Amino acid sequence: MFKLGKRTIRTILMRCFLSFQLPIHKIGMTERVLLICCEGKETECQYFNAIKNQYRISQGSVRVKVIGGLGQHKRLIDESVVHRTQLVEKYGLCDKDIEVWAVCDNDDMSIAYIDLLKYAKENGVKLAFSDPAFEIYLLQHFGFRASTANRAELNKILTRKIGKNYNKADLAWFVDMIYNNPKILQTVIQNCHRISNPDNVPSTTVHLLVERLLKMAPKT
Repeated sequence: MFKLGKRTIRTILMRCFLSFQLPIHKIGMTERVLLICCEGKETECQYFNAIKNQYRISQGSVRVKVIGGLGQHKRLIDESVVHRTQLVEKYGLCDKDIEVWAVCDNDDMSIAYIDLLKYAKENGVKLAFSDPAFEIYLLQHFGFRASTANRAELNKILTRKIGKNYNKADLAWFVDMIYNNPKILQTVIQNCHRISNPDNVPSTTVHLLVERLLKMAPKT
């Protein structure tokens, strides 16, 4: 009768043990990933990263990842799906473990909003949309009751509100705002309800994503 040596048995057992291990890139104890995909490289990315850091959201069982410069509208949705797939493969997760949001506005939009929303839903992506621009959402930090859909005018109003020239690449004013008043976002969400109907211009649904982020923040 053929007998196995102790070393051979240990080797076989070790190989069996390793074959049942989780992928080496598994995210520790993280249960969910919230992936925020933005068309722009600067403003939106700075904004959501500031929220993530200030409210300590990307900790414990939740990880928030913000990616920018992914293109507009349908291309943004497509790129969001690509990045979700990459995270699934990298961390050994399932699609359902990754909540995906696409952040965009009505800049050179060649597709109707309702069709873009449908396309996003078909791909398992949630939409945070502003019309005409993300700046209409930023103005809700000041309780601004918007009546203009002119981008240049919105930028001028933001300049007056923050007390210096509005620069898409510099949201230091927002970082200071949430540091000094952590509850300001609750007011922003309330303000956004006034202009949350995408059938109207101006409008925004970005606050829905912000609500989701705040629900993920650790309780203090």
